[in-house]
Amino acid sequence: MSQHEFNAMGTDWCVEADDGALLKEAELIVRRAEQRLSRFDPASALSRLNRDRYVIDHTVSQVARAALHLREITAGAFDPCVGARVREIGYDRTFSAIESPLVASVIPNRHPLRVQIEADQVW
Repeated sequence: MSQHEFNAMGTDWCVEADDGALLKEAELIVRRAEQRLSRFDPASALSRLNRDRYVIDHTVSQVARAALHLREITAGAFDPCVGARVREIGYDRTFSAIESPLVASVIPNRHPLRVQIEADQVW
């Protein structure tokens, strides 16, 4: 069993595989997801959606569909549309840049967003 460690998405990763050649491929998959879905990378598709309120991206549309489904089946306990509230409580930078840990709490979404998804377009 081979092992590979790296940091991505603000956390430490450790992947294991019987075939060591797969380890770098696993890291590339994580890095591609990070490039598309990081809200701290202004060039990411997620950042473009947050900034421009519109993006055409297959990965973002799949994640948005899954997140909205989770919001529905949890009756709003999981809500992907709380970005502004999350920033208000101090999570406006990466974990490594936060001086003291944030205390987890319920973050009510005072202004629920309506999200439209059509094909790979999200707005």
